[in-house]
Amino acid sequence: MALVSVAGCGKPGGAPAGAPGGGLASVDDVGRALDEALALGAKTWPGARVRGVLVGPAVPLAEFKARSVHNVYTARVSFGAAAGQPAAGSVECYPTCTVVPPGKLTPTPGEVTPPCAFPEALAAARRAGLTATQPVITFGSWADQHRTGWVFQATHDAPPIEIDEGCRDAADRPPPAAPGNGAPVAFVVRSVTPGARVAGSVTVKGYNFSTATLATLGVAARFFDQAGAPLKVKIGTPFEQDVAWTTLSGSGIRCAPRSWCTFRLFGLEVPAATARAEVALTSATALAADGHSVDPAPLWKSPAGMTAWPL
Repeated sequence: MALVSVAGCGKPGGAPAGAPGGGLASVDDVGRALDEALALGAKTWPGARVRGVLVGPAVPLAEFKARSVHNVYTARVSFGAAAGQPAAGSVECYPTCTVVPPGKLTPTPGEVTPPCAFPEALAAARRAGLTATQPVITFGSWADQHRTGWVFQATHDAPPIEIDEGCRDAADRPPPAAPGNGAPVAFVVRSVTPGARVAGSVTVKGYNFSTATLATLGVAARFFDQAGAPLKVKIGTPFEQDVAWTTLSGSGIRCAPRSWCTFRLFGLEVPAATARAEVALTSATALAADGHSVDPAPLWKSPAGMTAWPL
């Protein structure tokens, strides 16, 4: 992946504008800051790859001890070292770009590829309703639930706008077939990571058919080998079965009405022979009217609960 593909502003001579008191002036300066951060990262750690991007109000780590700069609008780009090279670190721009040595930030391993350059992603987010001048922006290792696209939020607690493949708002993609059991969410499996006990994970895109913002989800997953035979989990225990369960909660899983969202299901036992997985909803609750708490009444619950696949 070419590093410049993350930002792609093409204005190497245009320094990002600063705000009074420090920090980037607005989201319109983020693209130029990312270009500068990518160039500095490539010079500092030749061959390094981008691991993630985080933009939002922060105390820059380079200024943390001195406390000379307080909570300001900052762009951070995390890098992972190329094979055989010393560990890479991060670059922060607020608006001046500064190298943060390894050990200060620990991004998730694994190279990430953006669905499109930042200016196009920002334009798509604005078409989807983003109006904040200093939104929170995440990508790659910084994205909640390991969403695969650029994620924009007016604030940390606001519903996310995810810009994914084709640089489109995920909400613009045609919905899948609705579940036959009346569940308000249908899932499409994107990737499977085998792992024993609770080390496995499954990344899915889910479509919220309801008119409510989702706050918590209970999900079931089942796994199949190359021949299509179901695989069991918790083998040799009283809980041996061919279905695994997990739950999702927190601001990172909020999914707006009638829209697509990406989730990573952690804490699963995923058999090593898994070639394919299926994921289905077992329960869901909605965000309450105050926009912060969870509605105590269930939005939907499978009659089978967590005892059988939710037919």
